Amino acid sequence: CGATMGCFSLNGAAGTQPWLDATPRHHVEVAVAGAGLGGLALAIALDKLGVSAALFERAPALRDVSQGLVGITPNGLRALELIDPRLKEYLMERGKYNTEALTKTVDEQGQSTERVVQFEANNVSIPWADIQHSLARLVPRAMIQCSHDFAGFDEDEDGVTIYFKGRVETARAAMLVGVDGLCSIVRKGLVPFPDGRGDE
Repeated sequence: CGATMGCFSLNGAAGTQPWLDATPRHHVEVAVAGAGLGGLALAIALDKLGVSAALFERAPALRDVSQGLVGITPNGLRALELIDPRLKEYLMERGKYNTEALTKTVDEQGQSTERVVQFEANNVSIPWADIQHSLARLVPRAMIQCSHDFAGFDEDEDGVTIYFKGRVETARAAMLVGVDGLCSIVRKGLVPFPDGRGDE
């Protein structure tokens, strides 16, 4: 496996699947499976470096609501600022600094103890969807391809061909990066799940 992260065939390459589009619709240097937080942050960095990239997201649109709350540490904020200095400003439009937290512990007898923990440095709490919004506003819209459910990939000496569930078109890239979740199809192509787990 050369420039890609792994090799995985979707029941064979395009040459053995006549229904596939022989001419890839997307041809980029880097293809990213997944347009979550990791994929969007990577896309911002690649765009700033002038690297052509495409993010393939299986959902029909980026989520605009979420029940999850994320804590970003000072190191995390600094990392995001290195990608783009505007990110900290965007995050703080929707997030909140925390300097303390209430923790609760329960011992073996079922007795609970609460205490307030003071942070030496500020942490930011922000809803997951608001982080996604802050990242997405810095990604060129043409880079994000929604409704592209990643199905697998084939690799050759020149790069990687990418397949999508329910679509005849393919994509072509020099490198494939998988940030497609817990049951990652890209990861499965590298290290298959035992006993078929993770197929769904």
